[in-house]
Amino acid sequence: MKISEFLHLALPEEQWLPTISGVLRQFAEEECYVYERQPCGI
Repeated sequence: MKISEFLHLALPEEQWLPTISGVLRQFAEEECYVYERQPCGI
C-alpha cells in the first residue's frame, strides 16, 4: 500500500493534504540544511 493510500484511509482529504505538504516541507528543509549547511527558506 502506498503512503498516500494509507493517509487517504486514515484521514479525510481536507486533513491529509495539509499534513502531506507540511511533512514534505519539513523534509525538504532538513535536506537543504544537511547538504547546504543552511536553511532553505521554503
